[in-house]
Amino acid sequence: MCSSKIISLVILVLSIATSVLAQPESRDILDQTYLEYVDRLPKNLISEKSIGVLIADNRASGQKMATEVHPTFAKAGVDVVAYYHVDDLFGGTILSKPLSAEMVKREVLQLVFIIKKAIGYKVVITPFSKDERFVKHGKKAWRMESNQLSEITDQIYRMCASLDRRNFLISDKPEYGRFNYRVKGQRYEAYKPDLKTQKLAVPMYMPIVLPGTIEGKVGLEKTRSIVNQYNLELIGRNEAIKSAFKDYPYPHVFIEEPLTHKQLKDKGFNYVLQRIHATSNTVRDLLKYEQKPGVTDYISVRMKEGKGDIVRLKGDVPAYKYYIKSIAANSYYLGAKWDADLTDEGALNNHVQLLTAEIR
Repeated sequence: MCSSKIISLVILVLSIATSVLAQPESRDILDQTYLEYVDRLPKNLISEKSIGVLIADNRASGQKMATEVHPTFAKAGVDVVAYYHVDDLFGGTILSKPLSAEMVKREVLQLVFIIKKAIGYKVVITPFSKDERFVKHGKKAWRMESNQLSEITDQIYRMCASLDRRNFLISDKPEYGRFNYRVKGQRYEAYKPDLKTQKLAVPMYMPIVLPGTIEGKVGLEKTRSIVNQYNLELIGRNEAIKSAFKDYPYPHVFIEEPLTHKQLKDKGFNYVLQRIHATSNTVRDLLKYEQKPGVTDYISVRMKEGKGDIVRLKGDVPAYKYYIKSIAANSYYLGAKWDADLTDEGALNNHVQLLTAEIR
């Protein structure tokens, strides 16, 4: 059996769920999801609500796209009630679960992806999965690519003329999604001493699994190739997690299967490592840090071999932040110092080294 087939077989027998830490790379989510592309728009596109998902190099570029597409969407009857940068949707379960629940509450049925490519643009419209995955394997989708974004929106406008329109009260300006969610439970910046004796659960990255229900579909092999490559890269990411804990002297267990917090508790774990990936402003707001008006960046500690350097992180730039949750008490521990970083590996190294020093 060739190596690529072996890889595919391994992937298919692994669980489809993701761990409490692991999420697909957000900007690659459509490539990692098998969608059945069709030549017609969803029939309910101009009778129900949608969410816009912006995929661009930065938020300013994403908002520029939203500003361009929204007037034509509104004229066509496409009610995009809010636009989110793609990172906002996949910043970890702490973000994705309440955000998806809010979308369900607002009766959102469609996701409209607006994507800035190296050359040109792409728009993909597909159903909202009604859970924290947001998009689901095997669903139908419409897509179009062009060098001009206006060419795509004009085509959508023409195609909407044949649909049943019920959306008329649409805002004439794009609205950007805001998180009204805060982490539940008591927050602490100092760690509890019992971390020296009680096991810390450290979830590993879980692979993406393509469900058997889409076997034989047209175009599946391209998606499978992308997913296989992503899953191979997870091996290195999991090794980086283990490396970050190599000098951590207290009890910890690497969790290599998708377990809920209840399942972890049933297995004797009181603490679990958690991760957020969002702008520093959003992360600090979610974790109930004091937010001072006018602050545009934050001082973070970047650790290397037990020594820390001071770095500045822009408040509107995505960063990674780790913290520890007490499962039994539903409380969370952030650490005495702000230790977020621009990379996942950097944030984890910062967190583990400072954690070790603080509870020693």
